[in-house]
Amino acid sequence: MKPIPILVICPRQIDYFNCQTIPDPETYEFHFLDAPLELSGFSRNFDLMAYLEECRQYIRQYDIKVVLATRDVPSLLQAQLSQEFKNLQGASVESAFLCLHKYYTHKLIDPTPIDYAVLKLDTDRALSEYLEEIEIPFPWMVKPCTTACSSSIVKVYNSKEALDAISIYQDIIVDNLSYLSPLLQTYLDSKQYPLIDSNPILVEEYINFPYKCCVDGCVS
Repeated sequence: MKPIPILVICPRQIDYFNCQTIPDPETYEFHFLDAPLELSGFSRNFDLMAYLEECRQYIRQYDIKVVLATRDVPSLLQAQLSQEFKNLQGASVESAFLCLHKYYTHKLIDPTPIDYAVLKLDTDRALSEYLEEIEIPFPWMVKPCTTACSSSIVKVYNSKEALDAISIYQDIIVDNLSYLSPLLQTYLDSKQYPLIDSNPILVEEYINFPYKCCVDGCVS
């Protein structure tokens, strides 16, 4: 039986290992298309739209039957490709986006929401202006809305620590997550999801509870 051609997009080093050590490896033919994407989701020089076109060409050339994304940001690409190629299966870009974007995830599925706020980062804005928008008591958990693997999450206890964190985010988020905007603006409705035009961070009240859990998985 001919092996099933599978394209792994934006692969991590562990993906190469896992694909080589799965049971019955002769059943599959793995292809890998590398990208300059950090585990956190950060990248300064990732042309997401050009990479998407490269994926399209690769799928046609090698008659790919499965596109595999093993982390958050590539799932957006896998979703779009599954809409374009009838032989591929996957979620919609919107559903992948809702799983990635922490602010919209809160709005959509949290039945008893904790107190939270979103801040749009602007490098020309005074830091003190951000604090005026938030009425959440300290401590806060602060995180970028579209990073992965629990990266760049900060717990702050007071205004000074909050300002320090926001200052760092201003420097790194705008430079390292702006590459997402062209894809999101192309395939999502900016009126429904206006934050796709910005680089926001999420501010949440800290939940002091011993039984907290984070799980990985997927939503179909």
